[in-house]
Amino acid sequence: LTLRAALQEAGVPDESLDRFVRAGARSLLALQRVARRFGQPEPEQWATDMATPAIRRAWLAGAWNQLRSGDVEVIEALTGESHADLTELLDSAARQADPIFTRVGAPWAVASPEDSWRTARLSLREGDLERLEFAVQTVLGAVDPRLELPPEDRWSAEIYGKTRVHSTD
Repeated sequence: LTLRAALQEAGVPDESLDRFVRAGARSLLALQRVARRFGQPEPEQWATDMATPAIRRAWLAGAWNQLRSGDVEVIEALTGESHADLTELLDSAARQADPIFTRVGAPWAVASPEDSWRTARLSLREGDLERLEFAVQTVLGAVDPRLELPPEDRWSAEIYGKTRVHSTD
């Protein structure tokens, strides 16, 4: 029995089904949070984690790939931590029972952005948003090297080594 089928059988309304499936794919705890009518309080560990500026700022980034040099430079500038120190900090946060971050291979991501927003919004500071503004300008302002190619060749930009330094994350 698939998760979708089990949730339908349990009576989850069709308009809420996708949200429940996404939560259930992350973890049982995330599904429990979504399943409660008014939501359960955020884990105390999330609030403790969000007290750390580097964690808050990594949360603002949302996702990045640690094998892309552009992503590493931006996340270091955003968090104010070296890549090694940040990885150690995030590995600790990712090992919790209900982690705020997850990593599969090289990409890091906030495990449950919608659920963690209630905690994050109370923790964010002006300095965090100023650093985010700089990170956004850096990523969105970067020139796309495939534009150096004729329009008809842009689909094959990777073959010519014309890729962005930042990931799509």
